[in-house]
Amino acid sequence: MNSPATILCLFLVTSAASAPAPSETPSFGDPTSITNVHWPFEPGGIRLYRGHGDGVALVVVERCLAATRVFELGGELVECVVLEECEYANGALFEVSLQYFAQADDGAVYMFGELVAEIEDGRIVGHGGSWLVGGPSAPRDPSEAVDAGAPTVFMPNHPQLGEWWLPGNPYPVLDTTATVVCEDAELEVPAGAFDRVLVVRETSARPDVEDERKWWAPKVGVVQTQSKDEQLRLVASSF
Repeated sequence: MNSPATILCLFLVTSAASAPAPSETPSFGDPTSITNVHWPFEPGGIRLYRGHGDGVALVVVERCLAATRVFELGGELVECVVLEECEYANGALFEVSLQYFAQADDGAVYMFGELVAEIEDGRIVGHGGSWLVGGPSAPRDPSEAVDAGAPTVFMPNHPQLGEWWLPGNPYPVLDTTATVVCEDAELEVPAGAFDRVLVVRETSARPDVEDERKWWAPKVGVVQTQSKDEQLRLVASSF
């Protein structure tokens, strides 16, 4: 569902000069204090999504945990908050992930890793897509988790039209480029109507990864994701 504002932004971005997000080495003075307007985090916070993909009903539950994890970066220790994401297909749990985030002093949120548990019939059958800054270091870390070397920009502090960054998993686990295609969209989902929504297009050089769009509402986070074969919409949120 695209509003006239969204359509206009999608047109304008084709002529906008793309500029990458800042790439300087970040500093983390208070990394667990997340104030980024597009990615709020509070221990106990929850987001619930429903949708469909490949002919099945999907439910995704995100929980902001009270636990933290510390990573070493450039000889310094950085404490990260933890987001748990549980994904269900036709009512059956098929994936659980723990994602680690820290906010830099400039307000950008960085991702320090993701541990993925692939589940079939209630049992863990794999850890595809897992990665960590510094590689596996805790007793329960899967040995196949990729050593990312450095965190990735998950959400800049003030993303602008045409700005791009490299979120999520590092290559070759997943090669993703995020580009802002609209700064002021309007969108209505089951959880409510939102304005001043940031629309981000995610692309990949990998042929097995579909292009995706994400709608980020201020003080809420992602309210909708859309790819060729999958859609998720926010149903309920504590934010």
